[in-house]
Amino acid sequence: MSERFQKTFISAREFLESWDKEIYEMTKLDYFIFLMVNQLGNQLEQRFFKRRGADFRLHLSFESLGTLCFTLGDSFEYFLDEDFDDKKHDIKSLENHLFGHNLDEEDERMLMDRAERIRLLLSEDVYFAGLISPVDLLHHTILDTLLQFYYEEKGIEFDEDDLDLIELAEFTVDVMIDFVRREESTLLLRLNESALDHFEELLSVEEDYKEGNEWQQRDDDYEFESEWENTTPYYEDIHQVIQKFVDDQSKNPSEDMGCVACDIELFEEYLSEHIGLNNVYEINHEHILEFMSVWLVKNFAQEREPHFSRIFQNLARFITWLANEYHIDLKKNFVQYYETVKTDVPRVVKALNEYLKSYNLFEILLIRDDDEHHQQSGFFEITKLNRSQDTSCNLINLQLTSNMENVELNARIFNRLKKGDILQATIVEIDDRWSILEIHYIFPNAAKPFVF
Repeated sequence: MSERFQKTFISAREFLESWDKEIYEMTKLDYFIFLMVNQLGNQLEQRFFKRRGADFRLHLSFESLGTLCFTLGDSFEYFLDEDFDDKKHDIKSLENHLFGHNLDEEDERMLMDRAERIRLLLSEDVYFAGLISPVDLLHHTILDTLLQFYYEEKGIEFDEDDLDLIELAEFTVDVMIDFVRREESTLLLRLNESALDHFEELLSVEEDYKEGNEWQQRDDDYEFESEWENTTPYYEDIHQVIQKFVDDQSKNPSEDMGCVACDIELFEEYLSEHIGLNNVYEINHEHILEFMSVWLVKNFAQEREPHFSRIFQNLARFITWLANEYHIDLKKNFVQYYETVKTDVPRVVKALNEYLKSYNLFEILLIRDDDEHHQQSGFFEITKLNRSQDTSCNLINLQLTSNMENVELNARIFNRLKKGDILQATIVEIDDRWSILEIHYIFPNAAKPFVF
């Protein structure tokens, strides 16, 4: 098994002291969990907590994160053995399989069932008739662990439907499954083998490092920690990844490769130029939603027939390919956001283009340059469309949180809008009534977190 983690959250000695086993009892499964614990620490720190900032209410210190990851590793072992009574397996039976003696039937059954549960955890095609899937079972196990950890260690009590906690649980499960998948062949084939040599080697390396670097560690500790804080565990250039995707898709003769390349390169343009993101492992679900609800609207304003359904389809292919090739699983988020924007994005772009047909820049300039009229520019959410009266609407200024009623609206687009749409616009007050002077963009409500 490869040691891919870059910062050690739990040392081998700490793991052995806390794992409730002697070193001669440690198996390859124990060694795998030790690696997973440190992998979780790096991934949670770099890809989950760091991007949410120190003020995030679930934020943990380095020491607390190490404790959490050890607890999660323990929960993973519990997940594998949940249907078994460990008290039936005494030290003698463990020594038997570690040192080559025959396994009794209960030990063999436990090992076989552990391996089978791991296989099912990685299976995407298993149908669980009326039963909870292994992935869901692991998610419930991890969620319970997080609830208990934050209550006992931080004094924070959460509901099971807390969105931040659910997101943390989902991220943790994704990292676990990703790590199991990468180590699947080694783990399943050598589940019960002794890991004595591995842990002895780790202890020796840790001891050598401690003796040889104590003086430097005292002087450079802060610099060392800062250096690791700026380290990303994995890096793949987004341009190279997208080019690889396009090349892979070209092997399918049914695909229009010009359209696939154009659509996905549009996503790359958003990531690299707008977000400044060059590492594919930094893509998260918010990037997908902003791209679909904001970037596409801005990019296709004034185009006659944007092919949104094709763009969404090619983006779905890319998201699926990312999950298969790089274990970056954003499929659930994509499906959720697609259901939200698949009709709203084409609708608001059509509404904006319809508005632009009657756009009179000269008249707008005359009013906009008139200081006698009170004006506001910004983002306005439609809270009500007054269909029983004239073509007016009620708005809330999202920046000033002020409400305006019966704002006069262009009749050409009135029927294309709906409650919740967001107008990037300038409004003007004339004769004690507000009206929309100029619309720059119209966004669906899904764009609300990104527009101001």
